[in-house]
Amino acid sequence: MRAPRRRPLSASSTRTLTGSTCAVRALIEETSHVRRAPVPLPTGLARADASVSRAVGQPVVVNVSSRPEGGFQFDGGAGSYLLVGIGATLLTMVTLGLALPWAICMQYRWRTQHTIINGRRLRFTGSGGGLFGNWIKWWALTIVTVGIYSFWVVPRLTRWTVEHQDFS
Repeated sequence: MRAPRRRPLSASSTRTLTGSTCAVRALIEETSHVRRAPVPLPTGLARADASVSRAVGQPVVVNVSSRPEGGFQFDGGAGSYLLVGIGATLLTMVTLGLALPWAICMQYRWRTQHTIINGRRLRFTGSGGGLFGNWIKWWALTIVTVGIYSFWVVPRLTRWTVEHQDFS
């Protein structure tokens, strides 16, 4: 079977098109005479909202949403964040940095308490005492390696905080 010949674009149609829309509109005009077969939806999509034009020769339009139903929300405010930040800073300064794991937990607890995923609020289950042992180990390894281990501290701390999050 021979491929259909393309119709040339008229000069007037290309003059009126600009930017990236130009290429899209030119492609639509160029292929508008070609008969289109229905396009099957990909398998494994969590949620597909398809609106299909049934007329012969019209393009198939599929709107696929990969976002969860409830989505992600954050309801924290500047006032409460400021209070937690001041409290964590004062705690760290008064204890000369010894209570830094507790200050970190205060901030993560505030962040997770104000995060909602799919209508479910997050909860932070970690404690300063639970982080303290790791913190001493990471601090000692950073000193022994003359600071090189500090590149591993942030991913380890992130892993620890993520492992200590749950839904309320």
